Amino acid sequence: MKIKIKSIFFAPDDGAPGSGGAGTGTLIPDGSGAFPAAGTPPAAGGQTPPAATGSPYFGADGNFVEGWADKLPDGFLTADDLPAFKIHASKYKSPLDAIKSDFHKEKMLGRKAQAVVIPGEKSTPEEIAAFRTALGVPETPEGYKLKPEALPEGMTWNDEIAKPFAAIAHKHSIPPAAMNEIIGQYVAMQQVSADEMGKMYQAELDKGMATLKETWKNDTDKNIGFASRVAKSIGLDPTSPGLRDPNVVIALQRVGAMLSEDKLVSGDISATLQPGKVRANEIMTNPADPMFADYSGKNGKDRQVAAAKLVADLLKNG
Repeated sequence: MKIKIKSIFFAPDDGAPGSGGAGTGTLIPDGSGAFPAAGTPPAAGGQTPPAATGSPYFGADGNFVEGWADKLPDGFLTADDLPAFKIHASKYKSPLDAIKSDFHKEKMLGRKAQAVVIPGEKSTPEEIAAFRTALGVPETPEGYKLKPEALPEGMTWNDEIAKPFAAIAHKHSIPPAAMNEIIGQYVAMQQVSADEMGKMYQAELDKGMATLKETWKNDTDKNIGFASRVAKSIGLDPTSPGLRDPNVVIALQRVGAMLSEDKLVSGDISATLQPGKVRANEIMTNPADPMFADYSGKNGKDRQVAAAKLVADLLKNG
């Protein structure tokens, strides 16, 4: 049937012959001069919908059609994987969305490939070496330099004691900087411990001296010196920790009183429980005192520093 076109759009249906009949509406050309097939509904805005692509997955606009993942061919994925794939696929509205997501995933995988992998039980020596190299871990425990640049006054460094720390650090791939910080904290804790021990030691001496003064009154200094000579005569070191017990010192004095004076050696060593200034003077001036050599520097700088600190404390505490 031929239709006469009066303009771009047909005039409203007036029921005239050849117009499609009453109530048929207005037919709109599809832009090419051809009319859409009969029964095709007009698109929104009066435009004809794009022609179908012929693909069960894409619409005419190139985007995924609703439910496209349900139209996948058999064998595309296993039955176990298909439900998860459908959920995953529903996130993408177009192929461009999927490609963009894939691009970002590739970037992330590239970054992970460059990352250091923490070794496990099945790691190869090469993987372990790469991990340690990335952290700066030395090849052997001996590569750690654990000795601090400065030690607290009176403290000495022992490489033999430090060796097990280096072995543990190397075993667990601890970076040198972290290990040096750990050692620094350990040294600080040792200093605190030494200070606390010094306070306890001094408190014990003070308590013992109070007991001796209560027992001997004005004869305290004389009896302490006498007990020291007795200790030496029977082979005891008057600086022995056991002689910090005031009862032991009192017992030595009593034993000495039972012996004649000529059987005792001359008193050239002061007992540990001597008053602070007397003890300090013995260390500084008496060559027979065990700590005289330390104070004089004959046993090395570290021991000289420790002896000097002890003398300073004794003089300060009187």
